[in-house]
Amino acid sequence: MNLPTSITKTVGALTNTLTYTYDASHARIVEESTVHGTTLYLGGYERVDRSTASGANSKAVIEHRNYIATPEGIIGIVTTRAPPVDGNGAAAMEPRYWFKVRLSSLPATTDDRGNAPQRFRCEPWGKRICAEGTKNGFNIEIYEF
Repeated sequence: MNLPTSITKTVGALTNTLTYTYDASHARIVEESTVHGTTLYLGGYERVDRSTASGANSKAVIEHRNYIATPEGIIGIVTTRAPPVDGNGAAAMEPRYWFKVRLSSLPATTDDRGNAPQRFRCEPWGKRICAEGTKNGFNIEIYEF
């Protein structure tokens, strides 16, 4: 197979180099990024080590992402961060559940309390045109076209 082992992209003054490692069946198992850190992929589990990132993105934070699988496909993700970022000494957990419609577009995500922190609007064929609840630094909703 013709899989990339390294990709470099520069945006403004920021250069990100991605380096990939694959297993014998050509599935990606490690992604090393100079900006985002190292991600280990093991089926429905991902481990992201931010301490290997450079500059302002370097944080002593490790994220554990567990995808929730059903016979219908992936329905959510539970992200745990260590060291704790919630201030009370416990690891911060963020469960997110995904709701899909028949054409597999994603109209909303919910948290463990049933709140919908994000809603999405899509064209009839599934292309996302708006992500409600997603705001930029000026508190303005981000629209995707």
